Amino acid sequence: MKEPIPPLHQSQYFLRDRDSVGRIKARTEKFQASFYPNSILEWNKLKPEIRHSQSVAIFKSRLLSIIRPPPKPVFGIYDPIGISYISQLRVGLSKLNFHKFNHNFRDTVSPMCPTNDGVEDTEHFLLLCPSFDIQRRDLLAGVSAVLQHFLEVNTLSNNAFIQVLLYGDEKLPIDINRNILKLTLSFIHQTGRFN
Repeated sequence: MKEPIPPLHQSQYFLRDRDSVGRIKARTEKFQASFYPNSILEWNKLKPEIRHSQSVAIFKSRLLSIIRPPPKPVFGIYDPIGISYISQLRVGLSKLNFHKFNHNFRDTVSPMCPTNDGVEDTEHFLLLCPSFDIQRRDLLAGVSAVLQHFLEVNTLSNNAFIQVLLYGDEKLPIDINRNILKLTLSFIHQTGRFN
């Protein structure tokens, strides 16, 4: 039986790294993108310390440290539904039209806000959409009160402010970050946009 993966160094290509696996000849792009040729390309891209792991467990651990982003704190808040909404906003996979449009949802033909006053992305939802002005007023007042001795909210750019609303700030105490995230969750729930 022929081995599916060529042994090290048996390649028609010169490889700088002697630990790289030789590439498989591919006559078509379709075959080149198939499992074995693509796996070899991905394997050869790994850092030597990952490829030379002493066990499968160490290999998995090192590989996952690259693939998985570090967990983002929720500061001890127990609101499973709200935290799932925060997570969706953090990664750009929420029910907002911009997120759904970018991922080709069939029920979303446009990234525009239902009120047609801009693209409905995270910034629009949290800071700009006139549909949620009343809820936003409460959010901004609450966050300004919580941050009054730590940050000047008016000096933050929209992107920086969104980061604070969704992630907190590592320079702030945990209880302040918890209060900010609670205010953001309250805003999300009050808008009913994700229900």
